[in-house]
Amino acid sequence: MSHVYSFAFIAAFLYYIKKFFDEGKTTTVIIAAVCLGIIMLIRPVNLLIILTIPFLAGSSDNLKEKDIAPSEETGRLVSDHIDYRRNIFYSVHYI
Repeated sequence: MSHVYSFAFIAAFLYYIKKFFDEGKTTTVIIAAVCLGIIMLIRPVNLLIILTIPFLAGSSDNLKEKDIAPSEETGRLVSDHIDYRRNIFYSVHYI
């Protein structure tokens, strides 16, 4: 059964998210994201665990302070990658 693996990865996810809000290291967010991806692969319904993140932050100020949204530079990287792939598609399509 997948219950044991779900429990283990949910516990790891909660631990690393709480550790991120306490220490603020970005490596803990990356580890938590990997755990969340594995949780989704094991049992997609368990993604509801992300609803606990505001409670783990402790306060709304702490949640706003530790903004884990992608930066503007990351957005530019993604859009450049999409443009690159689109150009390759068009050049291959018209050959």
